[in-house]
Amino acid sequence: SWQTGPISMSFTPDGTLVARLPGGRQERGRWSIGPDGRLHADGTGRDQATDAWVAGDVLTIAENGKGMSYRRASGS
Repeated sequence: SWQTGPISMSFTPDGTLVARLPGGRQERGRWSIGPDGRLHADGTGRDQATDAWVAGDVLTIAENGKGMSYRRASGS
């Protein structure tokens, strides 16, 4: 599980993605690493491929040249 501000995301080994958004809204989807090495996720209703990497306790997801960093959630 990863968090930045009011947004958190959990990636489970079975390929489930759960995003918790401001206001308590929750989005569910699927995730995988494609043959291109990119993170593929459909939590927004459409498949998106992004560059993603982990360095220490920080997950960075970059799309269109802009990255968003998430910190490993406590207990993860």
